[in-house]
Amino acid sequence: MVNLLNLTALAALVNINSPPFFFAARDFSPIANSSTHTIEAMATTTPTLRSTIETTVRNLIASYKAATRQQNVSLLSTGVAEDAIHIVGPRAYLPGPVLNPGPEYRLTKQQYEGYWSVGLPFVRNKNTEIKRLVVDAETKTASAHLVFSDEFVTADGKIVEDGGIKGMELELVIFLKMSEDGTEVKEMLEFCDAVGDPVHQGRVKELAKRAAGASSGANAATSQTA
Repeated sequence: MVNLLNLTALAALVNINSPPFFFAARDFSPIANSSTHTIEAMATTTPTLRSTIETTVRNLIASYKAATRQQNVSLLSTGVAEDAIHIVGPRAYLPGPVLNPGPEYRLTKQQYEGYWSVGLPFVRNKNTEIKRLVVDAETKTASAHLVFSDEFVTADGKIVEDGGIKGMELELVIFLKMSEDGTEVKEMLEFCDAVGDPVHQGRVKELAKRAAGASSGANAATSQTA
């Protein structure tokens, strides 16, 4: 016969409304984006670490818009560790980004900022939509599916129109490895939009080349006048 006293004590320890215990073994939590999905976290084993990682990742994603608006390339590294590695892929899409970082396409934090310092003046991010964000607190990793809406601008800040169309959208998927406390990104694997990204880079290069040519012409004219 079941001891009712023991059963009562057991019931007090176990929340019968909670998910089965094996779901709580890992905190692998899809995070809702208010404009897209409503997804509840399945586990709460380490809610503080999970929420810390989520905050760090959201701040990193938001940093792109801030960097393009404030023209501050260092903002791209918001929440990124000094020794972080940025990996660009998929490898089938590359032969390589502008920096030609080597066969594994690994960039240091400084190289990544250096790459963006060339193109940042010609890009303005209007919006970044988080289609899906997943945090795994046990393995201290996160991933996100993003859609960037960018405009292109000239060196003097005028929006570039192409047949009445301003800017373009890019899809991106990122996979992140976090620090032990979840406050920093230690590694980011970035899967680029294999169709859109070359177009985006091409427009930025074209505007940068145009600006460099205009600057050279102005300097030559000044020298002749002097």
